[in-house]
Amino acid sequence: MSTKEIISAYYDKDGIEKAFCCIKQPIGLRPIRHWLDGRVKAHIFMCYLSYLLMKTLEHLLKKGGLTMNAVNALKQLSEVKYVVVTNPKGDITTSKISIPSTEQRQIMDVLEVEYIKSEI
Repeated sequence: MSTKEIISAYYDKDGIEKAFCCIKQPIGLRPIRHWLDGRVKAHIFMCYLSYLLMKTLEHLLKKGGLTMNAVNALKQLSEVKYVVVTNPKGDITTSKISIPSTEQRQIMDVLEVEYIKSEI
């Protein structure tokens, strides 16, 4: 291996380690000892899927002109509440979203999440 290939391999390893660290923090995964093949595969799949979703969210945020990372965007959006109200007879149901902040609206616009703009 050339020096450049060794350095490139080292940085790839570092990127993978950072990816797994990123995956485990927001969704609360901890190192789990699995002995059954199916569970090992499921755990790896969940890690990969989580990382893919986080990176996709970051890509969409960046493409939309926002500089925040996925974790901060998810924290912001976690404060938005969705409420469903049904009358006692159960025949009328209505739903509402809490009024999002300016930053939450920007994230929702980038992600093309609909909210009632007339109430804001």
